[in-house]
Amino acid sequence: MVKSFPILRVVGNGIDTMVTTGANGEILLPNLIAGTYEVREMSVHSPYILDTTPKIVEIKPSTTSKVIYQ
Repeated sequence: MVKSFPILRVVGNGIDTMVTTGANGEILLPNLIAGTYEVREMSVHSPYILDTTPKIVEIKPSTTSKVIYQ
Protein backbone atom coordinates (compact mmCIF):
# COMPACT_ATOMS: atom_id res chain seq x y z
CA MET A 1 0.00 0.00 0.00
CA VAL A 2 1.34 3.43 -0.95
CA LYS A 3 1.03 6.02 1.80
CA SER A 4 0.03 9.47 0.64
CA PHE A 5 1.44 12.55 2.30
CA PRO A 6 -0.23 15.92 2.91
CA ILE A 7 -0.30 18.36 0.03
CA LEU A 8 0.28 22.04 0.79
CA ARG A 9 -0.24 25.11 -1.37
CA VAL A 10 2.34 27.89 -0.98
CA VAL A 11 1.41 31.35 -2.32
CA GLY A 12 3.29 34.66 -2.19
CA ASN A 13 5.85 36.84 -3.99
CA GLY A 14 4.83 35.53 -7.40
CA ILE A 15 4.90 31.89 -6.22
CA ASP A 16 1.82 29.68 -6.38
CA THR A 17 2.85 26.07 -6.04
CA MET A 18 1.57 22.77 -4.65
CA VAL A 19 4.06 20.68 -2.68
CA THR A 20 3.85 17.27 -1.06
CA THR A 21 5.42 16.80 2.33
CA GLY A 22 8.04 14.14 2.85
CA ALA A 23 7.54 11.18 5.17
CA ASN A 24 8.71 13.43 8.01
CA GLY A 25 5.93 15.95 7.29
CA GLU A 26 8.33 18.63 6.11
CA ILE A 27 8.82 20.50 2.86
CA LEU A 28 11.94 22.26 1.69
CA LEU A 29 11.71 25.24 -0.64
CA PRO A 30 15.31 26.51 -0.69
CA ASN A 31 14.98 29.25 -3.30
CA LEU A 32 12.13 31.32 -1.88
CA ILE A 33 12.83 35.02 -1.73
CA ALA A 34 12.28 36.86 1.55
CA GLY A 35 8.70 37.95 2.13
CA THR A 36 5.29 36.83 3.31
CA TYR A 37 3.74 33.56 2.16
CA GLU A 38 0.43 31.84 2.77
CA VAL A 39 0.52 28.10 3.34
CA ARG A 40 -2.66 26.06 3.17
CA GLU A 41 -3.33 22.34 3.60
CA MET A 42 -5.02 20.99 0.48
CA SER A 43 -5.10 17.27 1.20
CA VAL A 44 -4.33 14.93 4.11
CA HIS A 45 -4.62 11.19 4.54
CA SER A 46 -6.84 9.38 7.01
CA PRO A 47 -7.10 9.55 10.02
CA TYR A 48 -5.98 13.22 9.91
CA ILE A 49 -8.49 16.04 9.51
CA LEU A 50 -7.90 18.70 6.87
CA ASP A 51 -7.20 22.11 8.42
CA THR A 52 -8.43 24.72 5.95
CA THR A 53 -7.07 27.64 7.98
CA PRO A 54 -4.39 29.47 5.98
CA LYS A 55 -1.11 29.96 7.83
CA ILE A 56 0.99 33.06 7.19
CA VAL A 57 4.76 32.73 7.35
CA GLU A 58 7.43 35.42 7.04
CA ILE A 59 10.55 34.22 5.22
CA LYS A 60 13.76 36.00 6.18
CA PRO A 61 17.17 35.63 4.49
CA SER A 62 19.40 32.79 5.71
CA THR A 63 16.87 31.42 8.18
CA THR A 64 14.54 28.46 8.49
CA SER A 65 10.84 29.17 8.95
CA LYS A 66 8.22 26.78 10.27
CA VAL A 67 4.49 26.40 9.76
CA ILE A 68 2.89 23.81 12.01
CA TYR A 69 -0.36 21.97 11.37
CA GLN A 70 -1.59 19.68 14.16
